[in-house]
Amino acid sequence: AFLERNRLLLQLGSILTLQCAARKLIASVFVRKLRFHRNVTAIQTQWRAYSAWFSYQNTVFVTVWCQRFWRGKIVRRDFAAAMQLMKSERAAVVEKKQVKSESKRDCVQQNSSGNANPNDKI
Repeated sequence: AFLERNRLLLQLGSILTLQCAARKLIASVFVRKLRFHRNVTAIQTQWRAYSAWFSYQNTVFVTVWCQRFWRGKIVRRDFAAAMQLMKSERAAVVEKKQVKSESKRDCVQQNSSGNANPNDKI
């Protein structure tokens, strides 16, 4: 009975050792999976943040470009209208000067020919 008891205790000790090793292996695999999952989650989080940032930057670039294009179109249109107005005003001033110089010339010719009327205005 003594030998059987010792053999039983040795078998129980071996069983406990194997169970401990198996639990340790299962726990280490579980922890490795958790770490892997956490790392993968962190990588996915960083990638999604980068992807969202990149998409946002593209949207901002296209928006700014479109606004700049539209504002440039408006400014070019307004500038062309202002230039046209300036040209027409210059033409009116030149025409007014020509009319005034012609009237002065006519007045001078009348004075030199002796047909001047003192009531004529220059």
